[in-house]
Amino acid sequence: MTKREQFSAEEISAFCSQTAMVLNGGIPLYEGMHILTEQFEQGNTRDVLNEIDDKVHRGNTLYVALKESGAFPEYMCEMVKVGETTGKIENIMRSLASFYEREGRVKESIKSVISYPTVLFLLMAVIVFMIVFKIIPMFQDIFLELEGSNDLSAFSGGLLAGRIISGLIFLVLVAIVVVLIAYRTRAGYVAITGFLENSLLTHRLADKISVAKFISALSVMVSGGVESVEAVKRSGLVVDNKKIHAKVNKCITLLSSDKKLNDALMEAELIDPLRGRILGVAEISGNVDEVLEKISSQYDEEVSQRLAALSQIIETVLIVLLAIFVGAILLAIMAPLIDIISSIA
Repeated sequence: MTKREQFSAEEISAFCSQTAMVLNGGIPLYEGMHILTEQFEQGNTRDVLNEIDDKVHRGNTLYVALKESGAFPEYMCEMVKVGETTGKIENIMRSLASFYEREGRVKESIKSVISYPTVLFLLMAVIVFMIVFKIIPMFQDIFLELEGSNDLSAFSGGLLAGRIISGLIFLVLVAIVVVLIAYRTRAGYVAITGFLENSLLTHRLADKISVAKFISALSVMVSGGVESVEAVKRSGLVVDNKKIHAKVNKCITLLSSDKKLNDALMEAELIDPLRGRILGVAEISGNVDEVLEKISSQYDEEVSQRLAALSQIIETVLIVLLAIFVGAILLAIMAPLIDIISSIA
């Protein structure tokens, strides 16, 4: 299998949506893959689709072509296999398009939570550095002229405060760069997500994101006609959170002991009692996939709200810190100057 970077959630969503359109139009899959390939200019995406097109033309299933390309996640490949086995490949591809579109939105929300405070922090760093290395030296010259001596003891507080704050900000900037670089590696990603999952401030949000992702995947599985135990097992493939993974395993155990899906999800604490009861009614009426889709959308809204709240908290903290830092430095600088001006007057 070719080793390459996987497609983004947005690219996968577009691929699934276009494949579903091809199948809905009655176009054979081998012709459809060729049509999709021709839409792209030369590049990584076209190279991958060319490989898929070639394998499908040679008689391979779409599942095999996608898996061997190395550009698609395991969960998606398994769902395509389910669709080909059950004859519901069009429905599966449409559901997968919605699933990865939703995942893309969540990732964009997370990026916005990270990017704006990072830009704000960089702005804060620039302001503090300008004060310490440009403005303070100017005041130092003024202080020497007014004082008429080389005694800078009254001015040393401002200099010391500025240098300490500058050093701390520089260390934080280095830490941010290291974290961003590490996040791109598998080991770094595991370490950082593990920290967020266990952090006092972020563990609930991390759990909520994982549960929302799991429920969304389960909705796709159920819509594809997959049996409950197998659906939960395969949906667990999208979960990296160890705590949520343990709950998924508990749910599988409960289902294996003849528990209903809604009861198993409730006892495993993957959904709350209210949603569990609604799902129980859906099992009786036969529209479980629709209810799971609605529950997934509700979780997505909750995640978006929590991310927005977290972003506001971070922004407020940074603004307050900036005001404190700048105020402390300026106060330390201005106090001796005011004393000297007062004495002259």
